[in-house]
Amino acid sequence: MSDPGEQRDDDGWFVIGIVVVSLFLLAVGFGGFQYSRRLRAARDQAEEARSEAQRQAEQVGKGPRQTGGAGLTAEEARRALIAMVERSDDAVLKSGLAKLRMHKSVAFSPRSVHIGNWHCNLEEGTFVLSVENDKGFTEYEGTFEKPAGGRWRATVTGKK
Repeated sequence: MSDPGEQRDDDGWFVIGIVVVSLFLLAVGFGGFQYSRRLRAARDQAEEARSEAQRQAEQVGKGPRQTGGAGLTAEEARRALIAMVERSDDAVLKSGLAKLRMHKSVAFSPRSVHIGNWHCNLEEGTFVLSVENDKGFTEYEGTFEKPAGGRWRATVTGKK
């Protein structure tokens, strides 16, 4: 049989273990709380930015026709990009088709519009798409063209 004094030493280590585990769980829980607060703040900020972007996009379509060299509007650019991606065999372009259809135009100036990852210069009639995926970073450049009496067409002129 063991000595009662030894039993108390075992109880001491047991209590120390419980205290250490409790402190660890408290620290992890507090860290998780701080993380969740930061995550919630970032989510709220993203939602505010999304709401502001939607409001601006709604204003783009309601304004007068863009006056620039090409006379291209944000919605015409969006439709031309969608048609180009639908015709394309490029898997990277195809992967963003749903987002392109879903995103509204966000005007940063009368000549500069963002539609998701697409940046369009309406005055110059050009666009750039920057995509990062598991294969790396790809950048597409292109132009908008309007044949006489036809609809705007987007064409990729370069891929990096």
